This record gives sequence, structure tokens and C-alpha cells, in this order.
Amino acid sequence: MVKSHLKRKNAPKTWPIARKERKWIIRPLSSQPLELCMPVSVFLKEILKIAKTSKELKTILNQKIVMVNGKIIKDPKYGVGFMDVLDLTSLKQKYRVLLNKQGKMVIRKIDDKEGSLIPRKITGKKLIKGGKTQLSFSDGHTLLSDSKEYKVGDTLVFDNGKVKEHLKFEKGALVLIVYGKQTAMFGKVEEVRSFAGAQPDNIVYSVDGKSYETRKEYAMVIGKDKPVIALVE
Repeated sequence: MVKSHLKRKNAPKTWPIARKERKWIIRPLSSQPLELCMPVSVFLKEILKIAKTSKELKTILNQKIVMVNGKIIKDPKYGVGFMDVLDLTSLKQKYRVLLNKQGKMVIRKIDDKEGSLIPRKITGKKLIKGGKTQLSFSDGHTLLSDSKEYKVGDTLVFDNGKVKEHLKFEKGALVLIVYGKQTAMFGKVEEVRSFAGAQPDNIVYSVDGKSYETRKEYAMVIGKDKPVIALVE
């Protein structure tokens, strides 16, 4: 059974939290990896600082003024993860969860137009009964599709829950690095390098004329000529 709390000192390094003020912190309820997801309570209390106590937090959530990806959230444990959009409807403020170059989760304020966009990386693909294809995404979502063009590694951009754009993982694609020492860097794919045996594929990508190499699985396609969303500056 998964515990509902974890020690602050053991929380992922990606969490931008104070580690010595208190002993415990809420564990998020989410299908996203723990290092890319925090409970909504942490965002409201420790990042945005619009609630000081658990009582204030519950009052805010019970007013149904907090939304994540268009869904009203009332559970303080609800996980808000990478690329999710946190919407504070009463304040008319929307934020996207991203990563900075220090590998910490951060939020960036966005406008209403961008607030409806959710990029999701395809991490799994399988055929099911009826001839349809089930796609699995890095944030735990799934989608049934008739399209045979979608491949693992590609990104689908959702707009109000519907697929708006298909971004292929290919040479020339603009990628954002999500894991490793190059986190938050983005540039164009120059080459995909495959190796014999079980060693994962690598990619070479360029940023301002300089080339970098990392694992392909660390990268997420985020656009063609420019990012489809605003990134960390």
C-alpha cells in the first residue's frame, strides 16, 4: 500500500521545497513519475503561497476555483505534473508546470489561448480488440486512435482534450530535454544514433550552433520551427 505522506528530505530533488521546516509532506496521487509531479497543495501553499494552512487550503479547494487541465480539483493530494496547466479561476491566472535548468519544477504564467494546450509524449502503443490502437502517454493518459502515423516518442498536442497537432520525433524536430544534466535545454535534432544490443538510442541536437548528445528517451518533441508552448526563459 502506497503511503499518503513522505519525508521532506526524501522528496525528489526536482521538488523546490523547504526540506527542514517540517518533517512530512503529502505524496501526490498521480500516474506521472514522482519526480515530475507534486500535489496541488504544495503548489498552492509553497509555490504560489495563496494558502498558509491546511484549513485555508481546503477552503480554497472547496470553492471549486482550482482547476488542472480543465478539471475542478478538490483533493489536496491531486498530482499536478510536468506540462499540466494549473488554473486559478477566481484570480484569472493560469500556470504551466515546467522544469528549469537546475532540474527543479517551476511554474510559468500563461495566457488563456495557451492554457488549453497540453503536449503529451507517446510512451507506449498497442493494438486492442476492434482494430484500434491504444496510445499511452508520459503523464499516464491513454487514447484510442485509428491513426497508424503515431509512433512511440512522438508528441501529440491536445487542445481542449482533442488532438490538434502531431509532432514527429525526427531529424529537424525541436526537442526539450526533460531528464539528465541538460534538463530544460531545447534545440533541433541533428541525428538519432542507434547502438547494438540493449543500449538505448541517443540523439544529437543543436543549440545556437553547438551540438549536444543525450539519450533519446530524455527528450520530448516540443515543436517544428518553434515551441508550441512558452518554455522557461
